[in-house]
Amino acid sequence: MKKILMIISLLIGVNVLSFGQDTILPYPIDTINGTAVYRYTPEKSIGLYRISVNFGLPMGEIVQWNPQLEKRGPQLTDVLLIPVKQTIARKIESTPVEESHPAAIVSEQPVLPQTEPVAPTLLDTSSIVTLQAGKVIRLAVVLPFNAKAITREAADDRFYDFYAGVLLAIRQAEMLGQQFEIHTYDLSRTDNRLLSLAQDTFIHKADAVIGPVYTPQIEALVELTKDDPTLILAPFSSSIPSINKTNRLLQFNPTSKMEAEVMVEYLNLHKDSLQCLVIRGTQEDMSTSVRDIYDELNRWNIPLVEIPLQAILNDSLTFYTDANKTNLFIFHSDRYSHLNVLMPHLHKAAETGNLVLLSHYSWDNEPIRMPKLLTSVFHPIQEDSLAVEWELYQQNYSRYFGHTLASTHPRFDLLGFDLTRHLILILQELQDIADPVYREHILTQPYSGIQENIIYQHQQEGGYINRSISVVHQ
Repeated sequence: MKKILMIISLLIGVNVLSFGQDTILPYPIDTINGTAVYRYTPEKSIGLYRISVNFGLPMGEIVQWNPQLEKRGPQLTDVLLIPVKQTIARKIESTPVEESHPAAIVSEQPVLPQTEPVAPTLLDTSSIVTLQAGKVIRLAVVLPFNAKAITREAADDRFYDFYAGVLLAIRQAEMLGQQFEIHTYDLSRTDNRLLSLAQDTFIHKADAVIGPVYTPQIEALVELTKDDPTLILAPFSSSIPSINKTNRLLQFNPTSKMEAEVMVEYLNLHKDSLQCLVIRGTQEDMSTSVRDIYDELNRWNIPLVEIPLQAILNDSLTFYTDANKTNLFIFHSDRYSHLNVLMPHLHKAAETGNLVLLSHYSWDNEPIRMPKLLTSVFHPIQEDSLAVEWELYQQNYSRYFGHTLASTHPRFDLLGFDLTRHLILILQELQDIADPVYREHILTQPYSGIQENIIYQHQQEGGYINRSISVVHQ
């Protein structure tokens, strides 16, 4: 096990715009009961902690001016009243703003001082200082590979990409003033290394653990930290038994049942122009994900046309298709290797009929020459709407890493970046929050990332699973 203790103080490569105590921020200023206040509309994905940092005020003072924040977080529809710092308030006394004109804006443009890039440093824990309001965030990063290995397996490439994105998200947060204490652990695929963490003091006081990725290791980590408040982010696994009994788990991949519910709800909307084709057999022959689809189709009373396997091999599938409808072929397995022998016949049938294949993301790079329908937690990158953020991310990924990516879609580096950035926002909001209702509100707030949106849904007495799922027709 390799353990690294560090404070991330690396700049992403752009200058930080920092506002000094005597700088007027670029928001409308009003005067209420003799006090100068900003009228501020929260940006997307920003919380009370970040607002307090940006305006340099305690969270309690902001809540006093905005009592609705006692029970919920800031919302995009809010217009918050934020007191102007006393030194700034004295400056604007000579140019009073009428209370009856809430849209009044100070005309003088503020000067935005820029910081110089900071060189990478490695500090001891005694050197940790909190430069902004709030606490140091303690992260344990669990690597499912050996970072010191001379060679690496191709199967681990997606994990390398993922943790590159994790690092970039941490660096971005550090730019904004957040301080970190980080330990990393190389676990590879062995469980015994994780069990050795029982005596590791940091793992028990960490605010969150990113990883591991294998279900048995996640289960062992949940048991290991059962007496700790540590959040555990599970980025890859979609089937974690502990999700139903511990509220500290954040599972990004939805369960197959969740995906089936979203898919069949979509199919139900189009059932008048749709025909579902399934191979004749028993549910025992189906993989779990397909069985979930089958159960949902029956629950929604969507008709199924069962076809014998021989009809496909004999190229007589067209006898079962409807020329006036979209024919959705549902295979009994989610393993593409099980479909190999049938694919030439499906391609042939698709040439003469409107045949669509119910697909899975693991088939993304397979030679399927027909339309596909699948559920997805990844959305296409909208370069127009995210032009600045996307370009900045691309530049910094190339600057720091610049290696060939394991995949183009989904991008596992973007997965690491979006999940970690969201986790950091959650941890900032959760600091010193004990109210379980407010904690759940923070954990279930929707988040929009570069590649994926995240909506954690509480599983009764258990953890939280991302339910931001869409249907993609490729």
